[in-house]
Amino acid sequence: MATAAVSECINSEQRTLCEEFAAVTGTDTSLAEYYLREKAWQLEAAVNSYFDGSDPSEGSNHGNTGDDDLDRASMSPSGSGSSRSSSPDMVVTYESGVAVDYALVGNGCSSTEVETPEMDPTMLKLLTWNVDGLDERNITERTKAVCSTIKSHLPDIIYLQEVIPETFAYIETMCSPTYIAIPGNSQGYFTSVLLKKSRVTLLDHSIQRFPASQMMRNLLTVKAKFSNINLVLMTSHLESTKEHAAERKRQFSKVLKEMSEANARSTVIFGGDTNLRDKEITDTGGLPEGINDVWQMCGSPTDAVYTWDLSTNDNLDWRFKNKPRCRFDRLFLRQGCDPPNLTPLTFKLIGTERLASCKRFPSDHWGIICDFKVQ
Repeated sequence: MATAAVSECINSEQRTLCEEFAAVTGTDTSLAEYYLREKAWQLEAAVNSYFDGSDPSEGSNHGNTGDDDLDRASMSPSGSGSSRSSSPDMVVTYESGVAVDYALVGNGCSSTEVETPEMDPTMLKLLTWNVDGLDERNITERTKAVCSTIKSHLPDIIYLQEVIPETFAYIETMCSPTYIAIPGNSQGYFTSVLLKKSRVTLLDHSIQRFPASQMMRNLLTVKAKFSNINLVLMTSHLESTKEHAAERKRQFSKVLKEMSEANARSTVIFGGDTNLRDKEITDTGGLPEGINDVWQMCGSPTDAVYTWDLSTNDNLDWRFKNKPRCRFDRLFLRQGCDPPNLTPLTFKLIGTERLASCKRFPSDHWGIICDFKVQ
């Protein structure tokens, strides 16, 4: 990346913004200063203006097209690399070795839009969602929709699966004023936990590999505190497909063991894309005493049964006549031995509306959002 001297009259904060702009765009700090000054030192607005190909002082287009942006995306700094090729509809630059989709910047969870209102300290909201980052088609629109959903509901805790470096970097960057994001890996596809900073305190986190996994699967565990409740938050994307049922059951048994052995005074919530069939839970011996299925705790709502429903969700190119409906995405709760505790009140599906821009859904999975009461 080329560098150039910036004006001596700017302060250290402005100098840092220039360096960040240069790193994001692959340009130099002199050009960065020009764009930032014209946009009142708003980094996001300056980056948007650069990638739009417009003169920030005039708001006009100088003939620069999206093809130039795609050319920039193809030229990563030496050694930065990427674990996968970017989607044709994404403009990707590289920052600190992580691919960032700056075609998304200014949409969804922007730093100026995500504000955390005062909320009831006796209520906690949790979202879990497989966001299907492996499908490159319409990934820009779909990731924007995921971030828009986060902005709309402002969950206290978020579990995401099938995150890729591009989408993780975007979500982390755009939601950072409100959330802290903990990834389960840094390459390929992985899980992530987001915690609302004003409501949930991060204490620790760890990642446990599933040694026999052929799909890079692991267990991400986050220890946190909410309203005087010690939380052990776990998410995973268990082994996929019918052929890998044996490994999936081993992974689920490991999760149940970790839940059972967690500190007795802690409330434990495991959730994610489990790929489980009901029979497989029975095959593992069923749920241990004290661990419950949150969907069942909420009365088994019939409108929130199937989270992978190919009879309704046509994101996946399914060539067969039979269109399966499965409850792959699940939540499990182990309450602590001492009050206060969390009790689930509602269990609903989200992401069920087709996007106007691409006529597809945000993911091939519906997300789950739950309200818990402190009792």
